[in-house]
Amino acid sequence: MNKLKYLFNQSNEIFTQAKTGKRISHPIIAFFLVPLIIIIGSVTIELFIIIKLLNKPEFSSLTQKLISFLVTVPFVLFLLWCWVHFFEKRKFSSIGLYGINGFKKFAKGFGYGMLMLSLTVILILFFTKASISFSGSPNFMSKTFLPAILMLIAYVVQGSIEEIIARGWHFQVLGVRLRPWLGALLSTIVFVLLHAVGLGILSAINLTLFSLFLVIMVLKDGNIWAACGWHAAWNWTMEIIFGLKVSGETPVASFLKINLEGKDMITGGAFGPEGSIFATIVFIFAITISLLNLKNNKE
Repeated sequence: MNKLKYLFNQSNEIFTQAKTGKRISHPIIAFFLVPLIIIIGSVTIELFIIIKLLNKPEFSSLTQKLISFLVTVPFVLFLLWCWVHFFEKRKFSSIGLYGINGFKKFAKGFGYGMLMLSLTVILILFFTKASISFSGSPNFMSKTFLPAILMLIAYVVQGSIEEIIARGWHFQVLGVRLRPWLGALLSTIVFVLLHAVGLGILSAINLTLFSLFLVIMVLKDGNIWAACGWHAAWNWTMEIIFGLKVSGETPVASFLKINLEGKDMITGGAFGPEGSIFATIVFIFAITISLLNLKNNKE
């Protein structure tokens, strides 16, 4: 309990930075603003620009995902920037993008994300029946390697922006205006609901653990650099390395093709590895290690 009180403390830099502006958003406004700007941003880009201006073009699944990650998601971030800049009147970097060695922290988080996802998949493969094949073909460069690089860039952008919005601004503001633990809870609820399509009980539990693990990472670091790298790596490794569904979305390209046979509780079912009991185990283990390591840092 003492470790949690030590961690969830408003003296943490992630919270003190929220007080550097002229005003802090009201918690009710903050709670609903995230889903609101996501809806506005998505409708503006995907309906108005794509359908109205580009006359309903038929894009490949890869192109659709690249547009979503590299156009729609950054536009949502722009809407948040407008709010932070014009309403709260503070530097956008104050939402967690400060401190030295940001790239080093991002890379460290990226490595942890790959490791945790790989461990989850290995456990699934060990306890289920699976067929694995390599996506080699005469068109490997154009069909697999180039899309993998494009999707790496896309996931770095998308994963980082999700963290900026969820564990950066949303958690930060709610934590300051209410309590850090309540900010973690409310921002996690919104995060899970935003991934509600195809969500089951176990996948909802795992996304909750996903969010809380990253909240702990942000509080330990006092910024969101490592969390951005972790989120990008988790998603990219799941889809592009292993060819598995990310939150229920079918992969657009991958180095490996893995077909799993078994109970949904083991394989994750239609939602992908994030719906597996082994993701639950990995997250609980990671959270436990993080808290134990916090004790060592405190001492």
